[in-house]
Amino acid sequence: MKPGNRRYGGTCAIMPNRRIADETGERCFLNVVFSLIAASLLFVALASVAAAEAAQVYEDFAEKPRWDAKNNRPDPNDYGTTTQDFGHSWTRHAGGEPGEVGGTIARSYRPAYYARPIAGKTLEDYLHASGTFSVTHSDGGSGVLIGWFNRASRGWRTPNSLVFRVDGESGQFRVLFEYGTRTWKTGGGATFEGIYQTTKTPMFLADGSPHDWTLEYDPAGAAGNGEMRFALDGNTYTAALASGHKQEGATFNRFGMLNQQVSGSSLTVYLDDLTIDGETVGLDLTGEARENNAVFDRFGILSLQSGGHFAEVFLDDISYTAERRSGGLERKTR
Repeated sequence: MKPGNRRYGGTCAIMPNRRIADETGERCFLNVVFSLIAASLLFVALASVAAAEAAQVYEDFAEKPRWDAKNNRPDPNDYGTTTQDFGHSWTRHAGGEPGEVGGTIARSYRPAYYARPIAGKTLEDYLHASGTFSVTHSDGGSGVLIGWFNRASRGWRTPNSLVFRVDGESGQFRVLFEYGTRTWKTGGGATFEGIYQTTKTPMFLADGSPHDWTLEYDPAGAAGNGEMRFALDGNTYTAALASGHKQEGATFNRFGMLNQQVSGSSLTVYLDDLTIDGETVGLDLTGEARENNAVFDRFGILSLQSGGHFAEVFLDDISYTAERRSGGLERKTR
């Protein structure tokens, strides 16, 4: 066979054998068809890319774009409200006799508490408290802190606090215990296995059942780093303070119920049979209160933390919009 007369390799030639020539011709015809199809598809793809590039529009949003929108802004006349309604109550959810403290407590950036003033305590002091609590209702994303804190405590993962936290889900709750130093260093433990998002430990039901608890802090525990011990319904859990956190320090001047200062919803919890550092406490807690009976717009406070300093901007009865630009955040009120 001469160099040009091949049956493969992409060269089409007249073959001396008619049958072989027919097969080769058919193959060459198919190759030509497939090549034309491939070329057509490539052309269409390149044309589509060129058309898309030609249709692109640059938008720097220097002016309000005329985009279509639906329900992307809240009703300026209906932001909803947050209700705090807790304190002394003549109910008996958590104990046997009428008289307890508690009620409906909502997460909010706006602080709310009902507490007993106490002589100043620090992380160098031994602390012990016990009692019972009952959760009768909980929404998802709710929570309350119970324990020692400072009347000036502000912020999520509250500084100057040593507490247990009732964390509400819809009709259920979990319990954690935690501390916060004066410089926002935090730590603690939980009453379930693993991590919050994936634990297989069942939640407690918010069905009004009373639960016995004890919260204890030993400054000499964990080889001198300090240790928290929390007992719930007969089960005991421990958590050592991280190295150096005891030296960071914390100051407590209140014991009671404090809302979690982050956006969220509410739960209803009651506290009874309370003992603080060996003293049985009257259930009015000789009470001091802040915003524990209040109704306000949900957008009513903006809390900012920067450089270790905490600032509050109260915006009650003011609606606002915020626009983030390359130079920062521009806030407009109206």
